[in-house]
Amino acid sequence: MKIELQVGTRATTKDFRNTYKARYLVEHGWRIDSVVKPMVAGLTNRVDLISVPTKYGQLVVKNEDMLTYVGNNVWDVRSSK
Repeated sequence: MKIELQVGTRATTKDFRNTYKARYLVEHGWRIDSVVKPMVAGLTNRVDLISVPTKYGQLVVKNEDMLTYVGNNVWDVRSSK
C-alpha cells in the first residue's frame, strides 16, 4: 500500500518526523542535514537542520513550527511564536 501525503495535511515539524520516514519526507521536498556539534571533551551532539520548500524558497524550520502540505512538494510554514 502506497502512502500518499494529502494536500492540506497539517502538523508540527516534530510530528511529521515522528510519523513519516526521512526518505519519504525528502521525496516531498524536505532537506535534512545532520551536524555533529562538540559539547565537552569526548562528547558530541548530533543536530538535524531541516528546511522545506515554500513558495518563497527554501526555509529552515524548527520542531515547533506548523507545516501544511500545499502540493507539488511545496509547504506552508507558520512560526511557533
